[in-house]
Amino acid sequence: MCPPIADETFMFRRAFIALNLVAFSLLPSCRETSGLEKGVLYEVYADTASIGQWVDPRAPISQLKLIIDGPKKANSYFRPNSTVVITTNNEKIAARVDDIVSGRIPVPARMTTDYSLGGTFTVKIEKIVEGGKRVPLGEGRVNFLEIVSPETLER
Repeated sequence: MCPPIADETFMFRRAFIALNLVAFSLLPSCRETSGLEKGVLYEVYADTASIGQWVDPRAPISQLKLIIDGPKKANSYFRPNSTVVITTNNEKIAARVDDIVSGRIPVPARMTTDYSLGGTFTVKIEKIVEGGKRVPLGEGRVNFLEIVSPETLER
């Protein structure tokens, strides 16, 4: 006869395996190419935007950052070929840009501010052209945000 501890260990092992099966079944599959297909999306407008590299000076770690140059208010008038739109699933990016263009974060003109996003988030950059159509410029996953404040802030 086996000691009772063996039976408990067997039961815990079965419960652990079942829990892992449930957890792994909830993870997104590898077939998904974009994280922007589900959930709430936020749009940010700017003069230019790009995805660049951020290198940690304390350790040789290289990560991607979203560089937004000249953020604009969403209700502004956009001339063709003068504006890019950044679509993201991260509320922090939209909130930081809104704080800067609305004046809640006082930033001098052309000053660069950097923010950690606390995770990796998907962004899609598109240029607004004639007729309001959007032309894709790039898509990627970023960990950091760099905002270069515009020459003049509408306050």
